[in-house]
Amino acid sequence: MKDNTRAAVVEEFKEKLERAKVAVFAEYKGLTVKKMEGFRRDLRDKGAQLKVVKNTLAKRALGECNLPTCDDMLKGQIAFILGFDDAVGGPKAAMVFAKGNEEFRILGGIFEGKLIGPDVIEQLARLPNKETLRSQLLMLLQGPQRKLLGLLQGVQQELVGTLKALADKKGETSPEG
Repeated sequence: MKDNTRAAVVEEFKEKLERAKVAVFAEYKGLTVKKMEGFRRDLRDKGAQLKVVKNTLAKRALGECNLPTCDDMLKGQIAFILGFDDAVGGPKAAMVFAKGNEEFRILGGIFEGKLIGPDVIEQLARLPNKETLRSQLLMLLQGPQRKLLGLLQGVQQELVGTLKALADKKGETSPEG
């Protein structure tokens, strides 16, 4: 590989690392291309991406981003799962994929500039994604408004009932003419 090509790979990977909310490192030795392509599609749907870069170039990119170089993790065939939309989608997809494919082993990763182990990746994977959190927050914010609306509707119905009862009572007591 030419030096300018290597520099371009490092620069591209560095840019992706800087944009990523989380990076998961996984060994993928023995996986078929078909399985990897299916995994790539699943990651795209979750706002994440699978990137395979030579370990030496990955170490260089990590170093240029002032991130831990993870020398002990970057041995063998390593895939990088980069989560761009949130810190949950990539780890969640990686955990699901790892459970169905024993050739795929999560080694650890980087979250908020710090080196994390597979246990933290698993914890991130259990968190709700951004869309779920938004809908939960919306439900929380709408709760008091719904209660107030219900209360106001109840008062309105009581008032209508009282007025109707008064009108009926007046109709009974007034002389018919």
